[in-house]
Amino acid sequence: MTGETFSFDGVTPATVSVVSERLDAPLTPADLLSIESDARRELQLAFSHTRLLFTASARPAFRVRVVPQPEHGSFPAAGESRAFGGIRGTGTVNFNVVALGALAYADRRADREALIHAIGRGIGRTAVHEFAHQLLGPAGMDGNADPLTYEHGDLRAEHFYARLHWGPAAARLQQRIGLR
Repeated sequence: MTGETFSFDGVTPATVSVVSERLDAPLTPADLLSIESDARRELQLAFSHTRLLFTASARPAFRVRVVPQPEHGSFPAAGESRAFGGIRGTGTVNFNVVALGALAYADRRADREALIHAIGRGIGRTAVHEFAHQLLGPAGMDGNADPLTYEHGDLRAEHFYARLHWGPAAARLQQRIGLR
């Protein structure tokens, strides 16, 4: 497949200060690099069985950007996508909503490092969900009751702190983007 892109756009310690307030210390550039690395690892893990490749393509067929907050709309969703017939798509992940979700579902004893990694996993898993929407459309997504699947549409503790797997969408993804 073409090189799909996943990027962080405008996410800086200053633009995500609401998360820093909840962590009782500012997010640093090193924290943001760790979060991005964990998010990319989640994408690779989720799509390792497919031909989907993540690159810095200037003209990707599918794209997800991580932004500090929603660009439009009044309801702050964790992620959103627009699919164009399963051949192109664009989406966003709301850093602040996902990060605050990771903090809300954290065990009280979790240290800062564990929280940073949970934020990265949550952002990556939200991006996985958005790429799947772009590839498959809304059918088969968001309706899965199993909280351990990528298809599940809500932020929940498992999204950050458990191992996720594909549910019913796996077969459709295999058919759509195939094996490596």
